[in-house]
Amino acid sequence: MNKEYVNKIHRDIIEIAIKASKIARENINKDLLNEVVGANITGDIIRRIDVILEDFIIKNIFEKGYKALIISEERGVVKTYEDSNIIFIIDPLDGSSNYVADTPYASISIAVADKEKNQIITGVVSEVFRDKVYSFIYGEAAYVNNEKISIKKRSLENIILSYVDDLDALKLLYEIWERLDKPKIRSLGSAALDIVKTALGHFRLFIDVRGRLRNIDIAAAYGFSKTLGVYVSDHLGRDLSFKLSDIDKIKTIIVSSDEEAYLKTLKILRELREK
Repeated sequence: MNKEYVNKIHRDIIEIAIKASKIARENINKDLLNEVVGANITGDIIRRIDVILEDFIIKNIFEKGYKALIISEERGVVKTYEDSNIIFIIDPLDGSSNYVADTPYASISIAVADKEKNQIITGVVSEVFRDKVYSFIYGEAAYVNNEKISIKKRSLENIILSYVDDLDALKLLYEIWERLDKPKIRSLGSAALDIVKTALGHFRLFIDVRGRLRNIDIAAAYGFSKTLGVYVSDHLGRDLSFKLSDIDKIKTIIVSSDEEAYLKTLKILRELREK
């Protein structure tokens, strides 16, 4: 894909994500839209607002003339144009529990991949409760509200973002907490926003070892972080490897702009997995 076309996709997905965020904001606290209407293909509950936002995003992608393969949170693989070279990876509402509870931490993510190159080329993470949009053109530039940004050295808050839902993950997180001088630990409820904000240096480290996150949850945030040049890897320090043309689980992800915290965490994970 040529640069001009990628720039057009970038502009279009920002527009779509902003409009979808506005729809979500305008419908906060509407009980009918918070109603559970089923479960998606990975077993997570689907609320009516999830379906509305997903339908809106997909409709707008097609209205803008893209003949694309679409991978989405609720429907899975939408094989409308399977032979297309463009893949849209969509999470219409990350942080839906926060959204239902009127807790201002939720996002909408759209990543776009070049199927032939097997690479994410652009993406956007839009905050639902604030007018904040994080986007990137892979390998070129990352933006906050269309302003080009770069990582600067800053005094990081000594906070780790993570999620725990089993004893093994809890034990591992405890080990990291103890050996990183007992930082604060928070679970905020939107992995995409967690990764973006960690990449921007607001938090010291993001780590998820549960194997429950999927490519649709993190694709846009991953591309944003890689474009900024921060550390993003699995537990062995390898770049993340996940499918782009189907839903795929992420076994482990670590994100940090703090070299010391990142390398210490890798060492801890390697040691624990060797036991």
